[in-house]
Amino acid sequence: MKRVLLSRALYILLVCFGALLPGVAGAAGILVTTTADTVATDGACSLREAINNVNAIGETTGGDCIFTTGIDSIVLPAGRYVLTGANGDDANLSGDLDIFQPVTIVGAGAASTVIDGNGAVTNDRVIHIINDVRVSMYSIKITGGNIAGKWPTGNGGGIFSRGDVSLYNSTIANNTGTDGGGIYSVGYVYLYRSALLNNLALNSYGGMASNSFATVVYANIIGNSAELPPN
Repeated sequence: MKRVLLSRALYILLVCFGALLPGVAGAAGILVTTTADTVATDGACSLREAINNVNAIGETTGGDCIFTTGIDSIVLPAGRYVLTGANGDDANLSGDLDIFQPVTIVGAGAASTVIDGNGAVTNDRVIHIINDVRVSMYSIKITGGNIAGKWPTGNGGGIFSRGDVSLYNSTIANNTGTDGGGIYSVGYVYLYRSALLNNLALNSYGGMASNSFATVVYANIIGNSAELPPN
């Protein structure tokens, strides 16, 4: 049995009037310079290394990723960032990207900046916001997460968040989870001019599940589905 569902939220507010797009945080960002999913002192700054610096609020990369005090954003140029490894850790060693601190990640457009969870290899989601912090993402596509096999921790194939998550001009597509195929959030979710496309939940809430509430402004929510288990 398949059902197309949006959310577990207590409230889903579908906003049908205009809203101003908030500006990206003004602090200088860490510039990612390679699409490789590596942690190595090799002169190139990977997305995983940039997140490690944000998590540590300091330099952890041997100078690969330029970090200064007060940095709160990551600049992610056009490219396909394919995640690797399958350790199942929550320390950002491999597999999904584990985030502990507030951060803004800025891409070059959802059609050109793609974070691919590579779930067939990693058996993991794409992004895991572990602490109750706010994470914002601009102009990024998040795809390819598949954590549905990890019951009961397999929620949120694209993003699992314990804090607040905001997505601007971004796409969450073709991810698979147990509940919340695209997004599963304990905290508030804000979507602005973003899309939830063709995500699958093996249990419930194919597109998005939130234990708090969500605001959706000018979003495309298409083709998400859930397969409820038999009674």
